[in-house]
Amino acid sequence: MIINPKGTAAWLIENTSLTFEQIADFCDVHYMEIEAMANEEVSILLSNPIDNHQLSIEEINRCEKDENAILKLSELVQNLTIHGKKKTKYKPLAKRNLIPCAILFLITKHPQIKDNQISSLIGTTKSTVAKIRDGSYKGFSGISPKDPVLAGFCTHAELNKIVELISKQNAEKNEK
Repeated sequence: MIINPKGTAAWLIENTSLTFEQIADFCDVHYMEIEAMANEEVSILLSNPIDNHQLSIEEINRCEKDENAILKLSELVQNLTIHGKKKTKYKPLAKRNLIPCAILFLITKHPQIKDNQISSLIGTTKSTVAKIRDGSYKGFSGISPKDPVLAGFCTHAELNKIVELISKQNAEKNEK
């Protein structure tokens, strides 16, 4: 998580002898953009990564000595967690009509998954999931189950993680 990656890249170009590849890799900015910044074809406000606690002077010095070394974020930034609203997944307009189908698939194939887990997995509201579950969804008769992984709403690993979590919870309940 780099604060102002292009500004950080511009500062590193101006103040260090790091290679363009090292800067591009660290800032997650394309090599050509780094080159354009260095040639002053683009004007960007500098952002000091040392003041922002993203890099230490020692880390910069280490990577200046070895052009194959990869810059690493400071541990302070790596351990930083952002609290607040979770970023929602963007769904293209063409796929939004598949949301109810993906929900119906999960409800029929994995009825043990809770509504809030389905809503976070698919990226929809709990009320939509609840309406599809109880059959009161507006176009319920016109939807057919569609695998959310194939529809591109989640990965197979994310779905398996939820299914395994629920099966563990059920196994613990059965042991009691």
